[in-house]
Amino acid sequence: MAGWPMKKGMPPKARVIKSVEDEAAEWFAKMRSDYREPRLQSEFNQWLAASPEHEKEYRAFERMWSDFSSLSLAEPVIALRKEAVTESTRVLNPHRIGRRRDFRALAASVAIISIGVILTMTLLPLQRASYQTEPGDRHTVYLADDSEVTLNTDSAIRVEFTLFSRRVFLERGQAHFKVAHAVVRPFEVDAGSGLIRALGTAFDVYRHGEDVEVTLIQGKVDVTSLTASDSATVQHAVLTPGQQVRVTSEGISPTHVASLVRTTAWLSGRLVFENERLGDVIQEVNRYSSVKLIVIDPDLADIHISGVFRAGRAETFVDALRSSYPVKATAVGGGLLVEPNASMPWPVQSASSARVQERAKNNAEPVAQ
Repeated sequence: MAGWPMKKGMPPKARVIKSVEDEAAEWFAKMRSDYREPRLQSEFNQWLAASPEHEKEYRAFERMWSDFSSLSLAEPVIALRKEAVTESTRVLNPHRIGRRRDFRALAASVAIISIGVILTMTLLPLQRASYQTEPGDRHTVYLADDSEVTLNTDSAIRVEFTLFSRRVFLERGQAHFKVAHAVVRPFEVDAGSGLIRALGTAFDVYRHGEDVEVTLIQGKVDVTSLTASDSATVQHAVLTPGQQVRVTSEGISPTHVASLVRTTAWLSGRLVFENERLGDVIQEVNRYSSVKLIVIDPDLADIHISGVFRAGRAETFVDALRSSYPVKATAVGGGLLVEPNASMPWPVQSASSARVQERAKNNAEPVAQ
């Protein structure tokens, strides 16, 4: 067997069992290499998911690396760098040569080189990772700077932390952010048409294609439009707690007061609707369920409903809907078609409900005599 030669009479060495900390250190180094094999990410994910202890140790290395990176911008280090440059210039003056000065010049040069090494190392990404959830799932991710991101159903983010920035790309879906305070590196969320910058705050970002809805829960955020073509269009807004804006290709909407109960209900697995169109409600319910609801009747889709529903099961929503409204659901191609039930009267005769009831009666089959 190939390996290091052993002296005669020496027993073979026992196989070294790596600690979790050693494994985490190796993975930390591998994941920051510029030359990674395609299968490495999959193997890393398997290792990380194998034990809670794995993730704990790996995150500890990320935090340690983050702390180290901030050293290069600390005031004492900056002061040392300036002093080193000044001192090396002074002592290398040809008219002031001596043994002591030579030593100080050497020390200054070493200091400059050391700081250069620190700066070079800390320019590497401090965290680069991707996370996603499947329909019906919800998951909280703890980032290297101790910020928290909770992903809603069918959502995906990409995280890129460097020395000078913390940026999360919301590629689809919805996420709730709790941002750790950091003076040096701003925290930014890039989502479709909008860029959100925060500092020690909590906010919700919901991406609808390229359009983005931003709701501030706590602190302050700065929202910028990335795609507004008209220079006269509002391209910048600063939110205070409880405010919400929508960012589209046309710019940023006027700021308005949001329903924080409705916006954050998904964090506890619930959906809250306040006098909203049934068509819009069903579209939201479908995000959380593999069984999709279908509403074809335009007047039925215009009915406004309110209520609190548990996310994840479309059938449960239909049962709750039938308990308050005269509708029925028919299985159609793996989904459920929601339509008016002609045998039941509508509780409130609004214009829409009256049209729905009339259409249901006209479409009802005649009763056999």
